[in-house]
Amino acid sequence: MQRFLIGCYTDLDAQGIHVAELNGDGAHIRISRSLSLPNPSYLAVSGNKVYAVNENHTTNDQVSVVHFDPDQLELQTLQTLHCGGSDPCYISLAGDARHAFSAHYSDGSWSVFGIDQNGLLTGPVQYFRYSEPGKSSHVHAAVPGPEGDTLLIADLGLDRVLVYSYDVLNDKMPVADQPLSSVSFQAGTGPRHIIFSPDARYAAVCGELNGSLHIFEWDGSSLRLCDMKMLQEPDFNGKNSAAEIHFSADGKFIYVSNRGDANQLIVFSFEDGKATLVQRISSGGRTPRNFAISPDGKYLLAAHQTTNDIILFSRDSKTGLLSPAWVKLEVPAPVFLKFI
Repeated sequence: MQRFLIGCYTDLDAQGIHVAELNGDGAHIRISRSLSLPNPSYLAVSGNKVYAVNENHTTNDQVSVVHFDPDQLELQTLQTLHCGGSDPCYISLAGDARHAFSAHYSDGSWSVFGIDQNGLLTGPVQYFRYSEPGKSSHVHAAVPGPEGDTLLIADLGLDRVLVYSYDVLNDKMPVADQPLSSVSFQAGTGPRHIIFSPDARYAAVCGELNGSLHIFEWDGSSLRLCDMKMLQEPDFNGKNSAAEIHFSADGKFIYVSNRGDANQLIVFSFEDGKATLVQRISSGGRTPRNFAISPDGKYLLAAHQTTNDIILFSRDSKTGLLSPAWVKLEVPAPVFLKFI
């Protein structure tokens, strides 16, 4: 049995976080516990604490801390506090859970929180907001670097990824006020999410607006472009809306979801900084905002915001190919998945 968390938008149902289980042979998925929490569209986990954004579409939204008891399967909200920005869509942890970072889409801002010895948030201790004449900033991710001393910010609206210095021991100003480096994308790319390869040599970025995959070499403080691929064929005339991106645990494959008119999962093989298309496959529903690969590497779960379901795929660890497992879990507006 493999357990995972589901985060949902709560316009249809107040139950925002679910604990679910996938049995060993992939034949069944079931929800074992649920918690009422508004719009926890992204989650981060450390020990028995779950950190959630509350994407409530106000000018000063919130983040929450939830206690999870894996033995009793109990969920309890411990804390909710304002994040300082509008529509938080991403939350991450760094410094052995000494700090948390929230990215706020609608007003182009992001915040830094301390985390006390009880796992509760303090602050925000820092707040950043971007603006440029004639452009709208939309910060979509705040990703700690793999070495533990940097933080990467993806600004979808300004078509930019910025790299900041991060000091876990600095309680007052853990993130430097100016970036170490930055990389700009072609206008209309919309860099959304950033992931690092398991060996920490490369970073991959999905471009939401133009449906692209960018591969960068990472030197610990800056990014150098080494490959770029489009998710769709050149004659694709529909709307792109790339969403989630993951490496396989062995670093040999990259998976990307594309919403819009595509509603696909796209698989690339990966070697020495180069991505090669392996497969495009229907995600089995509409609006695959998020997906997760099981810890054993045998399965991929795709969460569909519009069709209100999670679809299971079998995964071939040697070829990277996905195939439908014909297993579905119905749940209102699932938008985040994480195995725990």
